[in-house]
Amino acid sequence: MEPELREADGLAGEVGRLKRDLEALPSTESLRERLQQGQGLTSPELSVLAAYAKIELTSALRDSKLADDPWFRQTLRDYFPLQLRERFDEELDTHPLRREIIATVVANDIINLGGITFAFRVMEETSASEVAVAKAFVALREIYELDSMVGELNSLPASFPTEHWSAVHLDIRRLLDRAVRWLLTQGTISQPIADVVAEFKPLMDPMRARLLDYLRGDDRERVAGWLETAREWELPEGLALRWAELFESFVLLDIAKIARARKEPVEEIAAVYYTVFNRFHADSLLERISSLPRQDRWQALARAALRDDLYSTVSDMTTAVLDATEPADSPEARLKEWEARNAEQLGRAKSMFDEVNALESDDMASLSVALRLLRSIVRR
Repeated sequence: MEPELREADGLAGEVGRLKRDLEALPSTESLRERLQQGQGLTSPELSVLAAYAKIELTSALRDSKLADDPWFRQTLRDYFPLQLRERFDEELDTHPLRREIIATVVANDIINLGGITFAFRVMEETSASEVAVAKAFVALREIYELDSMVGELNSLPASFPTEHWSAVHLDIRRLLDRAVRWLLTQGTISQPIADVVAEFKPLMDPMRARLLDYLRGDDRERVAGWLETAREWELPEGLALRWAELFESFVLLDIAKIARARKEPVEEIAAVYYTVFNRFHADSLLERISSLPRQDRWQALARAALRDDLYSTVSDMTTAVLDATEPADSPEARLKEWEARNAEQLGRAKSMFDEVNALESDDMASLSVALRLLRSIVRR
């Protein structure tokens, strides 16, 4: 089911506040007919859904313990004009509408940046609560410094082509979509938001600053192609570089997780990770996984699980290479040495992938079996 259709069904069905006939929204049957014709919801219809999505999310966050996180002390202050903040700073923490204000601000940010269906899909696919999704969203927005990127994007002149603006904005959403799911699986989101940010941001900042130095082969060429496109669009250089590197920066979360458990410098771990990523053509596999159908919730969940398996396999391989080789060697030499020690098992995995590549089209079963075989090498 398409995201807009699922969102409309969710708001109208489980919650019951959205009355489609009252709001002049199409029925599920009408939506299906539109989808078959390559059409979707109109701008006014999307605006109605966005409003209801904000109302429902705000209500859930208001009734949760989200506002108790110390992070939102500044959120509350940013809501008021400077003169009021300066005059009534101490009183703001006991403001009678404190929870409502914080919930409204966070809900608006999630829907505005993540999209109408963002929170709904994350909750549906991870079984996380609204407050967990909100905390993960706020933490990752800070870790990746997305506010500055969005600010640059929004400050572009009105003459900048809408389709180019939308392409960059949608890629920001895609990064958030994957990163929030990743963080929710780590079991750290019960911590205060400041602790989560402190856990990852100091490790990720130096890697983000040198990301191009770590990329190899096809991955580097792909980013170079995106950077060239961004320059053709006349994006500011800083924004162009951030957009070109955006998807490559998602795996920095995995690298930071590895670095927390090791003594090696995070830069060396990153170099080994991206070498493994390129050697086993992980990006090509990700594209094949993304091309799998997601006609319903279960196909969407299975596809997401397969993508998680791939990232976990690359992380496990990176750890195995780090454990089995000497830091003094180059990343390429370390990977080559590890491959030589596991030549027989890797040979079997290569044969399996050759079989999968020979198929006329990818399917969930074939890719899943091939990935499991590859992962079994490092789990041995």
